[in-house]
Amino acid sequence: MNALNIRVLLLAACLPGLMVGACTSDEAPKASGPGSYDEASCQVCLAATVSCHGAWATTCAADGKSATQLMCGGAQICQSGKCESSVCPSAGFRSCKDETTRSLCSNGALTEAPCGAGETCAGGSCVSASCEDGATACGYFSVLTCTDGTWSAADCAVGETCGDSGGVAQCAAQKCAPGERTCADKDGDGYLETIQVCNDLGTGGEPSLTVNCGATHAACFETDLGAFCKCEAPKRVGTETGGDESGDETGDEDDLVGEIDIQLGEDFVQIGGDIPEPEKPDLASAYKNGEEISFDSYASVNFLEDPETPGKGILQIIMAAGQKTLELQIHGVEANWVGGINADALGEVAGIMGYNDGSASQDEVQGFKWGSGGDFGGNYDFTVDTNDYPDGRITGSFIGLLNIVPGQVGLEQIEFEDGTFDLGW
Repeated sequence: MNALNIRVLLLAACLPGLMVGACTSDEAPKASGPGSYDEASCQVCLAATVSCHGAWATTCAADGKSATQLMCGGAQICQSGKCESSVCPSAGFRSCKDETTRSLCSNGALTEAPCGAGETCAGGSCVSASCEDGATACGYFSVLTCTDGTWSAADCAVGETCGDSGGVAQCAAQKCAPGERTCADKDGDGYLETIQVCNDLGTGGEPSLTVNCGATHAACFETDLGAFCKCEAPKRVGTETGGDESGDETGDEDDLVGEIDIQLGEDFVQIGGDIPEPEKPDLASAYKNGEEISFDSYASVNFLEDPETPGKGILQIIMAAGQKTLELQIHGVEANWVGGINADALGEVAGIMGYNDGSASQDEVQGFKWGSGGDFGGNYDFTVDTNDYPDGRITGSFIGLLNIVPGQVGLEQIEFEDGTFDLGW
């Protein structure tokens, strides 16, 4: 079982008529100390429904006590509980369409937003059209500097974001990874009861989402996969494992952790829990232009069935290191496919390889900044050595020569060598 395609047992929910206010980020969380666990209320998602939580597509089981969750990756977002195509490289993406109009990412599509009177667009931000030399401002993951009355943008390095330091905009290390989930003690009782999700810029300021696990008699626990609600006595601030009503903080080795999900547009939150930790870590690495990348943020394998060709579809392998994301797609295969495929192959089976380094900032944005296969051109060679679908592991290797996507700015080509993956379904 891997970190991104997991089956979870849901343990709590904000339903109409049941602590609906706790599902918003505006109200202070309800106190959540030892003894708040209530087995009767540690239940449910809406039975037999589909929903989204960020990039996760979630299908709730018929009994409302479990859900299958799939992370949409690469050129996809979650809409109405399904992975759909997206032209945005990341949530919250913004750029300049022209001197007075921004392009903003909204639900997987780019929308236009005009700047105000006396403003111009630079680096994805609306700033004053007149500026003094040396003035600075923040763009989208970039620092804007005024020179001779004109704004220019300098991108921050991967893992950095723009912030204000003494009235001067500058790049600095992100305080949290966009979308990262951590636990917090919002009610000040010394126990962790609230999930907070890092905002799209990683500034560590106002979170993009908070979920009060304590309001539904659960607690917040952190694992290698992030923060999750769990139907158990909350842990104390500063401890690494959960405690029980007596204050014992040792926890059991077979403790189960969980996942959350949000039904967009509805007044309830589905909070998940009780999934086993992976027995073996998911591993993926490669050399990009001679530099080794260990994709240790996450890695997953998914199968997206083609509704027009039952039994066949896309074998999708996603791997990430911070904001760097690499995706391999093998089209026209069965879920348990093994073999090799390259850009010269003819027939129903075809491949796509795409890469983002987190710095895409152009107007015409596709799912990848560099790509190979199909309309991308370039070259690739994928090999799947073993594939024990659906409960085992998939292993293989890959190489690729990827071309810059039209409209993007960067190296014309990048090369991946000695790529390997060993992932759990």
